[in-house]
Amino acid sequence: FGLELPAVLGINFQPAFHSGRHGEHDPLQRMTIPDVLKFMEAQTDGLRGSIMLLDEDGVTLRVGSAPHLPQAYLRQIDGWPIGPDSGPSGIACQRKERVVVADIANSTTSPGFRRIALEHGLLACWTQPITNREGRVLGTFALYYTAPREPDAAELTLVGAAVRLAELLIEQRRAEEALRFSEQRFHDLIGLSSDSYWEQDAELRFTAYTSSSGKMPQPLVTGMIGKRRWELPVQGLSDAEWQSHRRLLEARQPFEITYQVQHPGSDPRWIFARGQPVFSESGT
Repeated sequence: FGLELPAVLGINFQPAFHSGRHGEHDPLQRMTIPDVLKFMEAQTDGLRGSIMLLDEDGVTLRVGSAPHLPQAYLRQIDGWPIGPDSGPSGIACQRKERVVVADIANSTTSPGFRRIALEHGLLACWTQPITNREGRVLGTFALYYTAPREPDAAELTLVGAAVRLAELLIEQRRAEEALRFSEQRFHDLIGLSSDSYWEQDAELRFTAYTSSSGKMPQPLVTGMIGKRRWELPVQGLSDAEWQSHRRLLEARQPFEITYQVQHPGSDPRWIFARGQPVFSESGT
């Protein structure tokens, strides 16, 4: 996975994200944000890259990845606000456009950024904002050199490609984080509101059962999977009551039911269940 300058006319990246084993023919499936920087640094001589991420507050920039920039420099710029008095990344975020500082020592950038950059031998910086499809700024892709210079056309092409890939990776990571948060919140709410939560398929067989309180013995929970409620070792309900329960399910009606269940090796358990059937438009 490599490109040689200057014969770069364009790059088209397609996202591919999933877990599991990946074949060697598809390196994008294993690509991370640091990999984007390694890709860029491998294509140019002397470049040092960084990806800054915009905080949820929409104002604060945080260091996302910068493996070859001095750690002391990163500590100083981490947490800077965006705006005209910030460094190139902060300005690029505010303007939503590329900022090129070809000669930091003689530039009009903020004195604070200029001093810190020069202390660490960084003499040129080009910064491209990373935006999503809706135009919201996610962060910046910044490139540094230890000598004053302007980017050439081939380097700008690489930057554009890397920014698009970084956008995909950042959005993917945030979506995964949001999903984890949502799942945790759901389980927390379940833990507050009930002892257990379950799911059944179209044939009314248990496909999942979570005992949030830990009151249900694991052998009992395991024995439920793949069975219908009336196929369990249930007591306390007559045939007529089971028929009434099944009629409610067939009518797609909410239900409440109380019964006793006992699995070999465990004590009897009284269960009060409340559920809402969910059906597709086709009736399944």
